[in-house]
Amino acid sequence: MIEKFEDLNLEALDKEEQVDQKIKDKLGIDLLKIREALSECVKSRAEEMSLDILNIVPFGNYRDMIENNEEIAKFLKEEAHKAEHWKLHFIKLDNNLIKFYFMCMAIDEGETFEGSVFVSKSGKIRHAFAQSV
Repeated sequence: MIEKFEDLNLEALDKEEQVDQKIKDKLGIDLLKIREALSECVKSRAEEMSLDILNIVPFGNYRDMIENNEEIAKFLKEEAHKAEHWKLHFIKLDNNLIKFYFMCMAIDEGETFEGSVFVSKSGKIRHAFAQSV
């Protein structure tokens, strides 16, 4: 358990592996588990989320643009949700929660679909959410 954000000892130049190790050491949870919570959120809400998305470009390949809500939901459930596609963007402490922000690299150039996972200071995942921006 940590008391304040500084207890994580994160540095601006830390590589993701270093961040992961520090998170594991201080919170007892790793970035993979955090990403998996985000993955589950996307899989369970894919149909609902697809209604708010006009189109997506799988992996930035504009020749493969998807504009049909049913196909968008399918792509979200079958590919975009995967943990390996979520790139850690930044971390901050707010209201006693550590907020992990991710960008989904499977959609467009990784700038239009984001996810957030809120973790308690004791390392418990409290909420995961994804949305199109």
